[in-house]
Amino acid sequence: MMLVNVMLAAVTLLPSPFLDNLKRERAVMESFSGDNLTWMFRVTAGLDDLANTNTVQRLGGWERPEMELRGHTLGHWLSGVAALRDKREEIRDKREEIRDKREEIRDKREGELFRRAREVVHELKVCQDKIGTGWIGAFPESDIDRIIRGERVWAPWYVEHKILQGLIDQYELCGNGEALEVARRFGDWTAGKVLALSADEAAVMRKREFGGIGESLRNLARVTGDARYEKAADVFYHPEVMESLKRGEDKLNGKHANTFIPKVIAEMRKYEMHGDREARALAEFFFKTVVDHYMYAPGCVSTKEAFRGPDKQGANLTGFTGETCCTYNLLKLSRQLFEAEPRAWIADYQERTLWNHILAQPEPIGGRVTYFLPMLTGAYKLQNRANDSFWCCQASAMESQVKVSRLIYSDVGGTVYVNQWIPSEFDNGKLKLRLETDFPRTEKAKLRVLSGCGRVAIRRPFWATSAPSAYEYREVAAGEAIEIALPCSLRTEATPDRPERKAVFYGPILLAGRLGTKDLAPEDVKALDYYEHDYKVPSELEHVPLEPFDGWVRLAKPPPHKKVWDDASHPAEPYWDEPVFRTPSGVVVAPLWTIHNERYVVYWN
Repeated sequence: MMLVNVMLAAVTLLPSPFLDNLKRERAVMESFSGDNLTWMFRVTAGLDDLANTNTVQRLGGWERPEMELRGHTLGHWLSGVAALRDKREEIRDKREEIRDKREEIRDKREGELFRRAREVVHELKVCQDKIGTGWIGAFPESDIDRIIRGERVWAPWYVEHKILQGLIDQYELCGNGEALEVARRFGDWTAGKVLALSADEAAVMRKREFGGIGESLRNLARVTGDARYEKAADVFYHPEVMESLKRGEDKLNGKHANTFIPKVIAEMRKYEMHGDREARALAEFFFKTVVDHYMYAPGCVSTKEAFRGPDKQGANLTGFTGETCCTYNLLKLSRQLFEAEPRAWIADYQERTLWNHILAQPEPIGGRVTYFLPMLTGAYKLQNRANDSFWCCQASAMESQVKVSRLIYSDVGGTVYVNQWIPSEFDNGKLKLRLETDFPRTEKAKLRVLSGCGRVAIRRPFWATSAPSAYEYREVAAGEAIEIALPCSLRTEATPDRPERKAVFYGPILLAGRLGTKDLAPEDVKALDYYEHDYKVPSELEHVPLEPFDGWVRLAKPPPHKKVWDDASHPAEPYWDEPVFRTPSGVVVAPLWTIHNERYVVYWN
């Protein structure tokens, strides 16, 4: 096994906007009951009836009984809860260091969430036992047979990947043996199904989106030692689209991004488990190509869910850029590649994406999240509705918002890499570090060695040094404190095809101009037609000129936010709103992640 991990338990997030988002997403996970998560699984197993008018709050949106993607939320929920379980201390607040009743209440609440996860897993086993074949799902196993026959079904293997991986996470991170039992029985069902297919049948099956089922089958093989699951994973290798990557050819234009990225993740898992260098080379070429030729300023890579390019970002500044699931999956791939070979430019990508897309997804009052991150000037972020959406990006937020700590440090080859400037503690049992910073409010950080000794590598980012990002290696011991300067300045990044369209950064922080709420009603930000939404951009906001930086004024405090309706987004605490500027014409410019419920501009003219 070549797998290397910084387990979530080794990292403790300290107060920051990332910790705030983790808490918001934890509250979302707590809002689900086992009954509403498993209801359609019970219906599928014949243990409940669609006509049963019980008291269970049934999930809407993509989880409605007639939707073919139902069940995906449960899988992400299991993985998200497992991640919280693996790092219970991460969700502490510095202000709670004094042990009091709040600590006791919090522990009780967390215990309830983990108990609920065990109940959900048990209910899945009950459903699996009733069906009797090993199948587990919120839709019948005949949906798989339908796609093998070439019939149009949304994406059943995509959903089953979420469920299988959630079960594996419950086993690996929470020690739930029953979860592994359910996963193995489903793995047996899957192996029996796909290994019996002819080459032509498998090719037809692969035409439908199948997500990361290949990765989760490899993970199941890893934890059980059963090679059948890897053989089943091999059936999901997609030569029709992957062989071009082996040849070093970019044929990504028009491909569905969130279908493609998990296939590459599965290949990297193959490398991690067996050292398959061809699989790794494929993944390296793919990732470098996407980052260099398809990435937008926040780190997102798609428009209307597809790769458009290469180097055509300026022609695709729409209200439908930046599907968050794509970013979630590309971050997973970046972590695999970094742990295979630590490189500062990969950490640069992670930094860009964490601060400017992942952090920008949740709205700060109710924790509602976005599907797309619009790059259309004058657009605004569309947020999910509490029980009427259940988009893929709403579900994956239960993982992306609680797994940030996996990217702050990497423990590779006896060296602890300090990758991100996010306040936190690291403890691998040999070396305990504390990273103190309130970046970007102040442009510095301090790395304290609390105990132990060892080798660390500190990333010196390009935006702070005027040189390519690189790691500084040094031996450290308990009691040392390393001061790190992080000077920032305003800079621009132009789209390759339209150099007049420029995004503005302050260090790694993507800034956006706040354009107000003209012609924007409260219900507009919660529209369900996210894929065809009309942003009705006022004509005077369609193009916003970029004014010379020498006329920009840094504001000591964020300006007052004019509320237009009762639940309009209030600004975050000024501590986290910085940096904020005002242009000569009066446009207030703030970090993109802080802007919700109003129009904005990212790519200026």
